[in-house]
Amino acid sequence: MVYSVTPIVGLRLGEVIKAGEDAAALGTVVTGNDGHDYILALATGAIANAATVTLTEPAMTVATGAGAWTNTNAPLVASDRAWFKKTAI
Repeated sequence: MVYSVTPIVGLRLGEVIKAGEDAAALGTVVTGNDGHDYILALATGAIANAATVTLTEPAMTVATGAGAWTNTNAPLVASDRAWFKKTAI
């Protein structure tokens, strides 16, 4: 399992964060021990595990599409927050 090497306490990169649960701010970027960047973003609809997504800024929302980020968590539903992996280093 990938973990953050950025010095922020309490992050779990494989975690799906449901509405109402505490989390870092949307748009927070950390580096994983695999060398990839990860960003915390909000799913705007259903996103399958391992699906590529398109990130919309400044809202920090993601939707399935031919984007530069990948869902590496689990299947997501609208309003889930999760860490998305930058597909290319």
